[in-house]
Amino acid sequence: MSLETVMMPIMQQFREIETCIECSALKQIQIPEVFYYAQKAVLHPTGPLFDQETQALKPRCVRALNRIFILCDHDRDGSLSDAELNDFQVDSSSVFSLF
Repeated sequence: MSLETVMMPIMQQFREIETCIECSALKQIQIPEVFYYAQKAVLHPTGPLFDQETQALKPRCVRALNRIFILCDHDRDGSLSDAELNDFQVDSSSVFSLF
């Protein structure tokens, strides 16, 4: 029986599961990947940003992204120019301090 056959119904029932990895501590197979995904789940959780049920960004995330866009769109033309995008990448700490 394959891991996919076993895990697919579980992952469909519990939509908050993001990753499933087959590993073996005995055979030293995919151990670093397990720790990578565990760290990722704790340090960069998607739960506050993305709703697994609706497969859409959560409203607070959308508002935050819109606010960041508005703050970075200095010429108010509705799109980010190369210069505005570069300014955001270089000095994003000043944008996030406004939250």
